Amino acid sequence: MLLQRLKMKGIRNPDHSRALIKEKLTADPDSEIATTSLQVSLMCPLGKMRLTIPCCAVTCTHLQCFDAALYLQMNEKKPTWICPVCDKKAAYESLILHGLFMEIFHDCSDVDEIKSQED
Repeated sequence: MLLQRLKMKGIRNPDHSRALIKEKLTADPDSEIATTSLQVSLMCPLGKMRLTIPCCAVTCTHLQCFDAALYLQMNEKKPTWICPVCDKKAAYESLILHGLFMEIFHDCSDVDEIKSQED
């Protein structure tokens, strides 16, 4: 039931994630270290299997997702509601499905990792 409600809540616009990627790859003139690419796994950090329903909390600043169904299952047994990627609070109300990853899954069925370049 929680998963169905999450699906009805909507999906984060893929352009939001693209903008976040561009922001992370934009060179900071005050920094001596430049990020030229970002690598994100399509494997769930919880189940170590390929994501089926990519999800994250709106409060998280990372791109890495976790599987919504598995996250809800885990919190049903032991409700901690902590992001498995960054260990910040990730309450049910703050969860959102990740549109960019859903697009990637639709286009690529045999990939376990994606890499975003500056260009």
